Amino acid sequence: MVFLPARFVESATGEYRAWSAAHATATNVERYDHLRALQLTFSLLPQARLLMYLGAMYSESFLNDNVLAKEQSFLQFLVTPTTESTSSLSLQRQLLAGFEWLCVVKFQKVAVLNTAVSISKLCMQLYELEVIEEDAFVSWQNDTVLHEYSISSQYGMQYDFAESMKEHAKPFLAWLAEADDGEEEDDEVEEEEAGN
Repeated sequence: MVFLPARFVESATGEYRAWSAAHATATNVERYDHLRALQLTFSLLPQARLLMYLGAMYSESFLNDNVLAKEQSFLQFLVTPTTESTSSLSLQRQLLAGFEWLCVVKFQKVAVLNTAVSISKLCMQLYELEVIEEDAFVSWQNDTVLHEYSISSQYGMQYDFAESMKEHAKPFLAWLAEADDGEEEDDEVEEEEAGN
């Protein structure tokens, strides 16, 4: 069953894809403003901006096509707070929720094939490109409920879909935890050496 807002997102995504092709040199602000205008035109929830962007700019082979690196500036723009009432962590969590939607709803036939390697690769690229920080990944990993970061079920997202992506991300999350432990040990050694 396709939900009505999902059909509107698909229509808006097509319009954004065409606009992006015609405006390849648009600034981050112009790109975001156009997403916002489409969201309002189609009477969609604010989270639909992210879905339109991801749906338009990312194909099923985006991990191999280096799209994340090409889109790094705009991704970083999306997670930069524009008001004091919004935190970078919440914006990063929303972006992670958007990638959950992209991987397990938009690319449904890929969802069965998603491996720990590909989802971990996605997480690693987002981390290395300084789009998603460690705290956001840890917060995402520890979540057990749907909340304000989650993509609405109106757009086809379900809790068990999100959980399957976390399951596939375990190798990256384990690496992240080990890297963090290693940094803490290094900091302790440096403090001891400074004290001596």
